Amino acid sequence: MELPPVLRGWMQYYGRYGRSEMHNLYRYVDESLNRWARRKYKRLKNG
Repeated sequence: MELPPVLRGWMQYYGRYGRSEMHNLYRYVDESLNRWARRKYKRLKNG
């Protein structure tokens, strides 16, 4: 999956200068993908 250009830019910038801040961004992206997958694929809804 390709990320939007704005998100990629933020990840590149903070990945270089503020690595500790990346944990929050990765957690947000992970939770967003999980929510999307659970809506799209009903078998993941309870997992």
